Amino acid sequence: MANAELAYDDVKQLVLESAGSLKDKVFVRDADVRETVTSEDEPALLIRLAVARPENRKDWVVTRLRLSQAIRDHLLEKGDDRYPFLVIFSPEEWAARDNA
Repeated sequence: MANAELAYDDVKQLVLESAGSLKDKVFVRDADVRETVTSEDEPALLIRLAVARPENRKDWVVTRLRLSQAIRDHLLEKGDDRYPFLVIFSPEEWAARDNA
């Protein structure tokens, strides 16, 4: 399959749509998308997210996995086969993060 790489702004919109499509909604407050590579030097995306984590963290691990899979599925549907690596920050961590 030919890779139709989406623009970063399109990936950010896709991330928001993916988060909203989950049964247990994930509230993404902000996102940053950058190009990176996998361990096999294949093109990939580094997607950093500011997410309001739920009070009840019991299912947070499963929800994060579902979010990651939803983003991957939506990228593939759009013809973009870059692998998404997610880094999830709390809003407080996001505000203090290193932008480098």
